[in-house]
Amino acid sequence: MQKALHELSDSEFVREGLPGPLFDQALWLRDNIPTLVEAAVKLPATVAHNDCHIRNLFASSTDVENPEIVAIDFAQVGVEFIGVDGGSLFGSGFLWTDDEASGLMDVADDFYSAWLDGLKSAGWAEADEIARLGFLVPLLRCTIEVAGMMAFVSQGREFPLQRFGGVKEDMPASFRKRFEFLLPLCDKAAVLSGQI
Repeated sequence: MQKALHELSDSEFVREGLPGPLFDQALWLRDNIPTLVEAAVKLPATVAHNDCHIRNLFASSTDVENPEIVAIDFAQVGVEFIGVDGGSLFGSGFLWTDDEASGLMDVADDFYSAWLDGLKSAGWAEADEIARLGFLVPLLRCTIEVAGMMAFVSQGREFPLQRFGGVKEDMPASFRKRFEFLLPLCDKAAVLSGQI
């Protein structure tokens, strides 16, 4: 996917979704992910689902006051840096339909606050910045995948369109909004990785 994006710098479809400097930012992000991940692997570790996305979690009750969430697909459970599941869960919605991506943009701050509150209620006592970096690092991959999905569609692949649930002509504008929303969060991860 990353190589495909680089090779498609002249694709009108990709450039419609990533105009001007957005395309350069996608390439910069792709090239700098390893450095940012290196900072994350030094964070405190925890047991993680490692495939925590919106298609692997379900509400098993209708009790709004005491919802019960059920996870499936435990094939990748292991030890990872703190925040990986929360960030993966948040970021995964940007790889699906417009409704899911828009919904996440609307509740981003509330989502993070609820996640951090849950972490603290489970005994987290370290700096919020450490948890924040762990939460943000999985978004780097999701941000690159947003760009990569457009690259794949421009090459004639159908799977990203099936996930998107829309028509090809609507994808660039939709994914540009997603990319623009995620970029400041990636920038914040880069700043935190240099501070921690």
